[in-house]
Amino acid sequence: MKQQIKLGLVGFRDDHSQPPFRKAHIRPIPAEIAAEVDMDETEESEDEQLATQVRGTYFYKQSQVAVKFLRGLLGEKAFNNPKDHFELAKLISYVTANDSNAVVMDFFAGSASTAHAVFEANLSDGGSRRYVLVQIPEEVDVDKKDQKIAAKFCDDIDKPRNIAEISKERIRRAGQKIKQDNANKEGIEQLDIGFRVLKIDSSNMKDVYYTPDAVQQGDLLDHVDNIRADRSAEDLLFQVLLDLGVDLTLPIAQETIAGFTVLFVNGNALAACFDADINESFVKELAARHPLRAVFRDAGFANDSVKINIEQIFKLISPTTEIKTL
Repeated sequence: MKQQIKLGLVGFRDDHSQPPFRKAHIRPIPAEIAAEVDMDETEESEDEQLATQVRGTYFYKQSQVAVKFLRGLLGEKAFNNPKDHFELAKLISYVTANDSNAVVMDFFAGSASTAHAVFEANLSDGGSRRYVLVQIPEEVDVDKKDQKIAAKFCDDIDKPRNIAEISKERIRRAGQKIKQDNANKEGIEQLDIGFRVLKIDSSNMKDVYYTPDAVQQGDLLDHVDNIRADRSAEDLLFQVLLDLGVDLTLPIAQETIAGFTVLFVNGNALAACFDADINESFVKELAARHPLRAVFRDAGFANDSVKINIEQIFKLISPTTEIKTL
């Protein structure tokens, strides 16, 4: 702070009962840029103290620091005007001072500065804040001057040319950098830098356009399996999580039981198997794990006998398990 006052970057109000303010220039002076980049640890801690004071409704800050940081992180100037994640981290800490488990929402992810800021905020106070970022896969065109670098960056990381892919890559690199830069910080191994990507799509279920009297005998075989052929087990699992109102960020583990693939959510909270030809031997082994919920594919049983007996098997081995089929 003393250095900033000396550089003339701090203004004092006529009313001395009001707090001083940080000067910001539309065209920053070299000393201001140097002060931002070369600020030592003492000054950073003082800034953190200032961040706990009542903040104004707006402030100005030159963007070169954020541009330079992101270029260093990505190796390219993929975004022209990224938000300063350090300032966002201060703001997030400020507004979530009484809720370190808050969920931060950003409907326009862009360069994913918000995710990076949440990492920094959690690092500073040991919080467990989470974020939800929304970004449409807006394409970047290599033939457009202002998008050429971003398109080339997507090519370099072998991803489709769109903003969402750049957002995801920034989150990956931001998390890795924070871990590396703070490798000796106590509790750094507890900092959660993982994230899960969900995409909006059509229903997993096949569309039915016919009324009962319009269905012909030759059409019946097409309706034996009500799940679209191109859907994966993960697709079906997340539909189940949404239907049940289960937190989509819970840990998911995959195991093989009696030759069948089973997805376990949050330990034993839910077990799902969407394989075909499920038999009673497998059901008995799964029931022995006593999951709170068990989910199967309606057309996934080896025969009608297994489908009928499954409830009785669970009643005998794991009576508290709730059974659901898709």
